[in-house]
Amino acid sequence: MLAVDTDPEAVAVASQVLAANAAGDVVEVRVGSIAERGVETFDGVVANIQSSFFMAHADGLACA
Repeated sequence: MLAVDTDPEAVAVASQVLAANAAGDVVEVRVGSIAERGVETFDGVVANIQSSFFMAHADGLACA
């Protein structure tokens, strides 16, 4: 599983939380954004952001 965030501090904290919960080998955390993934596709998206973002970008996310 891949997790991305544009904030390096958030990536560091997420990595620490994953390690503390023995999930560091299950989830890879990287600095970046979904836009930078190029042609890579995903089965789903989970985010800690307001739903208005998903509503505004639904078409683009569905094609990503």
